[in-house]
Amino acid sequence: MDPACAFYGLPTDEEFFQALVALNDPWLEFLVDLRKSSYRRSEEIHLRWSKIKLVMDTLVEIEEKARTLGHGIEATKGRLTRELR
Repeated sequence: MDPACAFYGLPTDEEFFQALVALNDPWLEFLVDLRKSSYRRSEEIHLRWSKIKLVMDTLVEIEEKARTLGHGIEATKGRLTRELR
């Protein structure tokens, strides 16, 4: 429960939605359904963004490892070239 709702004795969103639906007004029910679907969409967007961010972070990590590996390969190649001379 939202701490502010608990402190002030206010209903949670779900309790508020249930009270509106209990009024049995089709228009209010439509608004409640619309609000709930917007919450679901918001959660879906947040989940998708989290997945995108995870992929981006992974790509950055791979790029950093590849760069480090590339520097190591170049250093080894340079050392071998000097040793072969």
